[in-house]
Amino acid sequence: NYKTEIEKIVEQATSIATSKNHEYVTLEHLLLAMIHNQSFGQVLIEFGVQIDDFSKDVELYLDKQTHLISKGYDIIPKKTHSLERIFNRAFTQVLFSGRNHVQTIDIFLSISSEANSHASYFFIKYGMERSQVVDFYNENYVEAKSKRPPANARADEILTEYCENLNLLAKDGKIDPVVGREYEL
Repeated sequence: NYKTEIEKIVEQATSIATSKNHEYVTLEHLLLAMIHNQSFGQVLIEFGVQIDDFSKDVELYLDKQTHLISKGYDIIPKKTHSLERIFNRAFTQVLFSGRNHVQTIDIFLSISSEANSHASYFFIKYGMERSQVVDFYNENYVEAKSKRPPANARADEILTEYCENLNLLAKDGKIDPVVGREYEL
């Protein structure tokens, strides 16, 4: 059964919330799961973050969130609105960048946009300034451009398949001359 890296992180975040008997899965649960994720953890280490301290800090914060403790038993934690919002923002980022799947860097960027969250605060506390992390990630982790065509190449391919280029046809003299349309032209 194939699961994406993001699905595994969300499962881990839910597992963390469940183990703490929390009623909700928050951004901080997701952050802790990201820190424990092998590939994102490696990015953190290479960026210079002390992930043991980072992990302990987030863990201590979550342990102090007694208001999240469920009054019932065997409850499956629900996702908070902020968690849904960061996934929507990350997905939008993916669409605009012409990629076809969410990566941990998208989740990082989305969480760091949540100014009123402790997860965003932890990124700042551990020196993970947004633009520096993006630059570092682009230099070291972005797939080679030769592996996937740029988004505009795919758009050109679709246009060529389903449309006719009237400008090209006009240049080649393959369109009838326009008569009586001087005003529109």
